[in-house]
Amino acid sequence: MRIDTHRVNAARKVLKAISHHLAKMPKGRNNLSLDHYQNGREQGFIITNFPSDYSAKSLPKWVAFSENRDSDHIVVYTSRSNTWTCPPMQGMTDEAWKNRILFQYDETEKAAKYCVEFLVM
Repeated sequence: MRIDTHRVNAARKVLKAISHHLAKMPKGRNNLSLDHYQNGREQGFIITNFPSDYSAKSLPKWVAFSENRDSDHIVVYTSRSNTWTCPPMQGMTDEAWKNRILFQYDETEKAAKYCVEFLVM
C-alpha cells in the first residue's frame, strides 16, 4: 500500500487523541492492534481490540478512521458490536459504510472519544 502522508493528517490527529484517552485508562483486558488501512482515496488507521477474556459479551471490535473522501470531515467506520467481523485492510464493507459516523474537521477529540468508547467500553 502506498501511503500519502497528506491524506493521513486527520487520522494522525485522531490517533494522537485516542492515545491520550487510552493512557488515562487502567491497563486491563484489552489487546489493541493498530494498522494502516486504505479505502479508495481515504487513508487512515484501523484499531482492533482483541479482548483477553474473549466471550459472547466481549467480542473483538474494530474502528477505522480517516479524512472523508468527499469532504474534510473525519469519518469513522465501525464493526458491528454484536458479531465478530474481520477488519478490512482494503476498502470498507457495505455494512461498515452504513455504520459510518462523520465528525467535523475540527472535532478530533470527539471522534477519538467515540472510537475509544466503542472499542473498550
